[in-house]
Amino acid sequence: MRRSFVFGIIISMSVLPQSQRVLFFEAIAVIVGTIVGAGLFAIPYAVAQVGFGIGIAYLLGMGLIVLALHVLLGEIVARTKTSLQLSGLAGRYLGTTGKALMGAAVFLGGYGALLAYLIGTGEALTAIFGGERVAWSMAFFAIGAFFLYRGLKTVKVIELFMTSAIFLLVITLVIWAAPDITVAHLAAPVDWRYIFLPYGVLLFAYYGVSALPVAEAVLRGDARLFRRAVIIASTIPVVLYTLFAAVTVGVTGDATTPIATVGLGEALGPLVGVVSNLFAFFAMATSFLAIGTALRETYECDFRWNPRLGWAATVAVPLALFAFGVRDFIQVVGVTGTLAGSIEAILIVLIYWKVQREADYGPRRFHVRYAPLASAVLLAVFGLAAAYSLWEFFV
Repeated sequence: MRRSFVFGIIISMSVLPQSQRVLFFEAIAVIVGTIVGAGLFAIPYAVAQVGFGIGIAYLLGMGLIVLALHVLLGEIVARTKTSLQLSGLAGRYLGTTGKALMGAAVFLGGYGALLAYLIGTGEALTAIFGGERVAWSMAFFAIGAFFLYRGLKTVKVIELFMTSAIFLLVITLVIWAAPDITVAHLAAPVDWRYIFLPYGVLLFAYYGVSALPVAEAVLRGDARLFRRAVIIASTIPVVLYTLFAAVTVGVTGDATTPIATVGLGEALGPLVGVVSNLFAFFAMATSFLAIGTALRETYECDFRWNPRLGWAATVAVPLALFAFGVRDFIQVVGVTGTLAGSIEAILIVLIYWKVQREADYGPRRFHVRYAPLASAVLLAVFGLAAAYSLWEFFV
């Protein structure tokens, strides 16, 4: 993975023509922007509760597992000639039942995430500028809905800008907070009561499958670049999350808050609070645009809806839920999001093996190594995640 990551960066920087280089970075930004969202700000709390050592093992292990899932889906997308989103791919390879299950999971997870980001961006902007949370949420929604209406061409440019802003803010936070890290916070013993807490949080935080068909469309079917973009974009959050968790837990220790930026602001002062909440805003805004684009294209590509109708359906549901007072949705979104993601992942593995038997579907320019082992691990992990989500929801 490290060789592919470094090689991909070198190729993109020094060999690719300028036009391809821009598309390559836009594709990476779309995937990273989808992955890095509200889940990021729950990671330090989960890591602090279980213990930093176990938390880092979770970060690396779950990052590798989701990378494997993204690569499997990448080959599916690259080898399918028709432009389809997840539910369309399930329908093509698994039939009507597969399409129905995938569609339910996509809409459940997507709409839940959009609502979470709508709530979260309002809270972040209120922390920075003051005022009413509802008003800020609605202001963000109006701007986000406008960009979604403009379509993929506008969204991918905005994603590239905001993803760059995220990295700048992370570097700023790391440099700023590093002198205040207490080593004892990172050496806290394991608390076995919370051994499964990071599991669902990290599944939600790393998950970015909805962005892969969008990224492939950005790269206009170039399977070679698409494979590198998937690997790089799936690796970046591992580094980002590890840095953010280490700095936050190192500074706040047992006082790490469920929304990490709140605790950082309290520990390091209002200026850090502004920077960290800007970070939160950009992370959630990029995910809002990426997931919104994936949902809109699901309506358009998979269900053949009119583009305007698809856009209206995408923005209407989270707006309606928010208007009816569903504004404390984090726990439900965490459970349903993980459940939806687990169903999607299991179906993706099944689709992958069906694709292997479809010899007429595209050249194998996007090949997955150790696919049988990866598939077995993914089925076990995401089957357990689905069972754990149901247990959390009903018990």
